[in-house]
Amino acid sequence: MEKNKKVHYPRKMRVGWCVAHEVTACGVAIERYGVKYSTYGEALKNANRMNLESGLTAQQEEEVCKKK
Repeated sequence: MEKNKKVHYPRKMRVGWCVAHEVTACGVAIERYGVKYSTYGEALKNANRMNLESGLTAQQEEEVCKKK
């Protein structure tokens, strides 16, 4: 898997859910948040869509998410 590929995943917010991904800047990993959703299902569906668009397979996504 390429280092530059972003893995999007659902993230619980104070109110609702969002889709997040990590970005490395100056050697520091920063978690970036995206669009907010009211349910986990909506956030998961959109995270999966974003991962498919970036070319990640389900197995690669699981490996990266297990590290977190």
